[in-house]
This record gives sequence, C-alpha cells and structure tokens, in this order.
Amino acid sequence: MNKKMLIVVSIFAAAILILVSFNSVIGFQKDESTTKKILPLYSIRTNKEIDTEVRDQLEFHSYKNRIFNDNLVNTNEIENLNFTYYEGTAVMQCNDDRYILAAMKGIFEFGDPNIYEGRNTVLSKYNLNGEMVWSKNFFILDGCWSYSVLQTKDDGYILGGIAISESLNFYAMLIKTDRWGNQEWIKTYPVLGEADGSFVQKTYDNGYILIGGSRPVSTEPFYLYILKTDENGNEEWNKTFDFGFPFSIQQTIDNKYIITGINNYNLSDPFASEIYLLKIDNNGYEEWNKTYRFFNSNWGVYAQQIEDEGYIVVGTGINNEEIRYYTILLKTDKFGNEAWNKTFSGDWLGFQAQSAQQTEDKGYIIGGQMPKEKNYDTFLLKTDELGNEEWNKTYSVLGGALSCFVQQTNDLGYIFTGATYKTFQEYKTYQYLVKTDENGNVEWAVNKNKKASDDLNQIENKYAFLNLNFLKWFFKELPNIFPLLRQLLGL
Repeated sequence: MNKKMLIVVSIFAAAILILVSFNSVIGFQKDESTTKKILPLYSIRTNKEIDTEVRDQLEFHSYKNRIFNDNLVNTNEIENLNFTYYEGTAVMQCNDDRYILAAMKGIFEFGDPNIYEGRNTVLSKYNLNGEMVWSKNFFILDGCWSYSVLQTKDDGYILGGIAISESLNFYAMLIKTDRWGNQEWIKTYPVLGEADGSFVQKTYDNGYILIGGSRPVSTEPFYLYILKTDENGNEEWNKTFDFGFPFSIQQTIDNKYIITGINNYNLSDPFASEIYLLKIDNNGYEEWNKTYRFFNSNWGVYAQQIEDEGYIVVGTGINNEEIRYYTILLKTDKFGNEAWNKTFSGDWLGFQAQSAQQTEDKGYIIGGQMPKEKNYDTFLLKTDELGNEEWNKTYSVLGGALSCFVQQTNDLGYIFTGATYKTFQEYKTYQYLVKTDENGNVEWAVNKNKKASDDLNQIENKYAFLNLNFLKWFFKELPNIFPLLRQLLGL
C-alpha cells in the first residue's frame, strides 16, 4: 500500500473511531455510572437559612385533605376551576438498585367535589442517575389512584390503592405487574361503603395485606378496614374496626400485625383526634389497642416493631391554640405502653410528618411537609435511636412542595417523592423525585416526567441521530467512495 492510500485509509479509520467513541459517550452506549447529571432547578435550605420572602400563594392549600382559608380565597371565584395534580405517593429501591415510583394524577373540578377526571395510577422506573427507564399508566373502571408500591419475590411490583366506578363507588384495589411494569392482574374489593387510602404490605406467606379507610356515606367518619389476600390477590379474610383512618401496617416478628392511624374520640369536635396503635393476630382479630394524645389533634403515620420487640410510632400533632404542627416520635414496649416521646416543630408553622423508616444506624428518618406563611416546603428529619435530632433539611423543589414519602437507599442516602408546584395560582402540581446523601444534601432531583439529565439527553438524541444517519450513508456509499478518492488523489 503506497503512502497516499495509507493516508486515506487512516483518515476514514480515524473518522469512524471518533464517531463510535462520541456515540458511546453521548448516546449509543450510555453507562449509568458515568452519565453526566444536569439537574433541574431546585432550592435546598437548612432551618437557619429559610427564605423569609412572602410568596403570593395561598396560606393553606386545598389539595386532597388541605383546607382553603376563606379569608384569602373566595370560593365562588373557583367554582369552575380545574385543579390538575400529579403526585408521587411511594418510592423504593429495587433489587437491581434502581428506583420504582408510584404516582397518581388527574383533574379535580372545584365546582363539584364528586367529579374527577383522568384519574390514573402511574408506575415508573428510574435509574441511579434519576433518568426514567420506563413508565406505565393504569386506568381501571372509571379511574384509580395508588398509595403504595412494593417489589414482589418475582421482581415484579404490587400497587395498593383505590378504584372508582362511573357511579362514584370507591373500591380497594391491588395491581400486580411484571418487572417491566406490564399488568399481570388487577383485583378490586368492595368495602363498607366508600374506600380510601389502601396501603399494601407483603406478608410472610407471600400474600398481601391491605388497609384503608371506609365509611357508609361521605358525611360519616372513617372506619378501619383490613383485607388479607393470597399471592394472586384472592381474598382470604377481611375485618372492619371502629377505629379511624389508618396510615401504616407492618407485620411483626410473631407473624401478626401492628397498625397506626387517626381516631376521632369526640364526634362533636372534628379536630379532637388521637393516635391509635392496634395489634391484631394473623387472622385479623384484635389482641390489644392503645391511644395517645399529645395535642388537640393527633394522628399516627408509621409504626414499626424494633429489636427489643417494642414499637416506634411516628405521628403528627396540632396545637390548635397556636395553629402549629408538631412531629411526634413515640417509643413503646411490646404491649404499646409508652416508654418515651419526642416532638419536633421546626420553623414557621411546624413539621407535619407523613412517612418514616428506621435507618441502618437504628435511628429514624422522617419525611413530611412544613406549612409556611403562604407556602409549603418538604422536610427530612433525622434522629438517633433515642429520638434525638441529628439534622433536618427543607426542600422547595420547583417553588413549593407538598407531601413526602421517604426511604433510605443502599448507599445510606435517601430517596423521597411527593408533589411540587411553581406557584399555587397555576393550580397544577408535578410529581417530584429527590435523591440525597446520608446528610440530606441533594444529589439529583427530578420533577414530573423530566429526567435529571434531560438537557444532556436532548443533545445526545440530536447528535446520535445525525451520527447514525452519517454511518448508514458512509457504509452504503463505501464502494463508490474509494474510487472517487483514488481519482482525486491521483492514486
């Protein structure tokens, strides 16, 4: 091969090598561990750094169980207004180290609180960099919402929630999918009147236990319903108790169950509530119950048995005189007798706990929302095993954040989800997903269906398309290129 031919071959070999290498970095062979993370805007503030700027949002948000302040909002002005919501309700790290996220979305019509549109359950998988791997939508009967998600023994997923019929009957619901989110089966279960909540847990026999609130009519208080199924969702037994709305159920080491929630002990005062802790056997029969009052209003959001066979209970209390929220951390013995309690208030209007988990160091991570003067932030609160605060952080995400379901991750950091909004006047919320390190510092954040590296992906897709077309053209025209070059170079 003469010198000129060698030059030509070298040029084309180098061109192909550069193109392939470029694509391996930005499109064709993306490595999750090395993908650059370009994050959407978010803000993170410690308690001491909370911004005191008064935003033009509503003081209390009417989002599900949130209440409009009539001094700020004329309800006549919003009768024909639609509120679009998209809220992450549960997240966990999977066996492959990626994250599975359950969410619900739809439209709430203010003019008629019984009218809901486009109510969907969404199941999404994210990789370690916060990029969406896949997403599935479920629409059952006339709509459905999910409140919990777990990975099953076959690496699929189980979702717990409610399904709504066209006649506005609310049923408890389970959705089982394979590992890619494809539906395998769906079951709905009638309860006493109207169902709400529906949180699922796996049981030692590979079945499921589902809890939620039910009431004969919407004007009556909630009862507690419990429903046990086999691994295929077939009902084995169900029970209804004259307790209030439940928020958590866990199986205990003796193959029984511990449940916590809110109980209204004075029907003439809707704000008079207490935390209840209920122990049932593996057939659903009550063994004992305890109630706890710390403030005017109290409710339990999480209960878990710990090493000494006692229980840790996390809840929220409201001091109605000062209109302030308190997060409650309660330790009991194995019979529910109180050993100690701690309360945490934070700044502004306090900490409203919504989820919790015992951490690897035997302490506790608590997630929730912090009502402010005219806004909400999400917070994380970390304690040691005796309930002493180690740190807390607040997060605004797009501008304001509602709800917070938190779990510890394998790297000892945390992943949490909920709803975020830009301004409340937009009457629209977006699902968010935030990953932090073990001290609550944000590593990446995602809102709605946007990937953490969305801007990078746009570049990748653009150049990957161009490079793919070039390579197709190059190899198609290869037989014609060399004769042309030979002629041009005089070879």
